[in-house]
Amino acid sequence: MLSRMKNLYKIPLFILSIILASCSEENNVDSTHITVLNIEEGIKNMSDIQLSKYASSVEYIPLETSNESFLGEISDFVATDSNFYLCSTNGNSVMEFSSDGKFVKAIGTKGRGPGEHMGIDRIFPTQNEGIGIMTFNKSILYDKSGNYVMELPGFGNTGLNRAERLLPYKNDKYIFSYLTTDTTENKRTENLCIIDSTGAVVLNYGLGNGYEKPTDYLLLGKRLPMPRPFVAALYKYNDEYRFANGRFDTVFTYLPDYGKKECYVMEYGKYYSLTYETLEYEKRIDASANPQLMETDDFLLFRMSLPTEVWTMYNGADGKADVLFLYDKTDKKLSLLKPDKQNKISSFVNDIDGGAAFTPFYMKDNIMYQIIDAMTFIETARESGSPQMQNIAAQLTDESNPVIMAVRLK
Repeated sequence: MLSRMKNLYKIPLFILSIILASCSEENNVDSTHITVLNIEEGIKNMSDIQLSKYASSVEYIPLETSNESFLGEISDFVATDSNFYLCSTNGNSVMEFSSDGKFVKAIGTKGRGPGEHMGIDRIFPTQNEGIGIMTFNKSILYDKSGNYVMELPGFGNTGLNRAERLLPYKNDKYIFSYLTTDTTENKRTENLCIIDSTGAVVLNYGLGNGYEKPTDYLLLGKRLPMPRPFVAALYKYNDEYRFANGRFDTVFTYLPDYGKKECYVMEYGKYYSLTYETLEYEKRIDASANPQLMETDDFLLFRMSLPTEVWTMYNGADGKADVLFLYDKTDKKLSLLKPDKQNKISSFVNDIDGGAAFTPFYMKDNIMYQIIDAMTFIETARESGSPQMQNIAAQLTDESNPVIMAVRLK
């Protein structure tokens, strides 16, 4: 050991510094380009954020209403390059509409046979502009024409063992996050999976055990110690696949030859406990039950569940309210989006056409989408300064299908 140290001193200083720097870079891949987001500070920065800062135009697209296309309460939405796909909480099929809102067809039927389902949990885009239906125990793939292609058994939402929606991956593969929960050991495990076009698993990458200590869980008015039933949120940014872990304190990029690299770390300050501490449910910040992440070259937008003692303008059924945080990459500032005055929902201020406040929940390429039910749209149009909204509202009734608000980013 001593002889090694003597030899080390003989190496020229500038060469030694290069060696040490390369070793440091190799051993600390996860620590490069990490952005820390201070959630407590973001709450203090609650702001009116103008939509025009990030977007160039707003369009309202009413969905055709007929006996065949009636939707009811929307439970999920997918946009492709040419069509919209929507399903409702009590629907038996996925409804396909053209980009101008015309009804095209219904996809999927209820039943127990091949290509049939016993209830739609989520929908997701498939390869080649098709659509997929995720049920409690399988996923069903349809092509662009709505024809049944195949089933992926075992990849569904089965309560405590469940998959997040599938995303198209490279070479006809699919990528998704998967959660398994062991209530006997009070432990849950998160995984990132890639399957091929036959449903065979080609990668099962463990993201780590989420929670080994219990947290409270609301069930029938009682709080029970259980692992949190949230799955990692997965999204695509440029050509990268990124995900937040279930406790929503870190956003990673998945690297095929490395594993995962940290991109964003959330610091909760006094609101942090989640599962490792005992901060009361009503006082802490949690991941939303419907985790959401959207990222562009200009911003990161994510949804969280905020205590109503902080978000005093709205009292959620469980003492929490879902809100939107935005991190501006240029300003390097995290802000909480203020609620609009009418619906009390965390939103962008629509200064582009003076129409509806914008609370996006889906993004495809450079367009973000919001679904507005007909009655809300009609009421909002009365108070708005948007001629486009008012013209569309005049054609709607309280039984009309919802309207899609599409915002094109700069």
